[in-house]
Amino acid sequence: MKHAKTVLGMGIALSAAVMNVNTAAAATYISNDPGTTWTANGIDEHTMGNEMKGMLVTALFTDGSSQTAAWKAGLPLAGHASGSKWSLSEWGDTFSYLFVDGIWNLENKSGKNIRSLTLDGAPGNTVFDRTHPSIGTPGSSLGKDFHAISSPSGVNLNVTYRDAVALVGESPVGDLYRVLDIEFSGSSGLRSGKCFSFYADTDNACGLTPAIPLPAAAWTGLSMLGGLGILGRVRKTLRGE
Repeated sequence: MKHAKTVLGMGIALSAAVMNVNTAAAATYISNDPGTTWTANGIDEHTMGNEMKGMLVTALFTDGSSQTAAWKAGLPLAGHASGSKWSLSEWGDTFSYLFVDGIWNLENKSGKNIRSLTLDGAPGNTVFDRTHPSIGTPGSSLGKDFHAISSPSGVNLNVTYRDAVALVGESPVGDLYRVLDIEFSGSSGLRSGKCFSFYADTDNACGLTPAIPLPAAAWTGLSMLGGLGILGRVRKTLRGE
């Protein structure tokens, strides 16, 4: 019963936060930047707010300064990252679009305007899952693109998914990414005293690491070994072995 009251209280608090936003319509532009490929041993399609511990969240302000905060587990199913009087929080399954479940809420009381927000999921073994015509990467199930619930007045959103993620030994499908970058276009950005809410689906990744290509020298060595192997087989054929 105590757990139910805690979750209900969190739902009421998040609802109040979501209502404290400027609901003027704004355009959202979503793009991909494959960047550097990262690999994972496996993907789990569902992620709760408390399962992204370690993810790094960076707020870039319009004066050129920035702050980075690590994601922490909070109340049941919830998590958050907090800087100096700004915070990003999420509760419940990030795939859900129901009531407050799955809503990310950015609150800015820093006294500065936020130019952009960057979420780097790698330290928390978290990947961002885009909508894909098929299931996408095995284990990821269906994803959902970034969707703004509310936007600051007169500010468009440039949202970029960066650094494609693939399973070890496979190529990226195009649905999973390591980084989610949200830019508030315009001179003012997200003003201090304002909130911003959105949906963004995430998955858990096991053993998330950057894919390291073989150096050119290694490829040259392998090619030479391959050539020597072929030459050896030709010699054996000529000798009738």
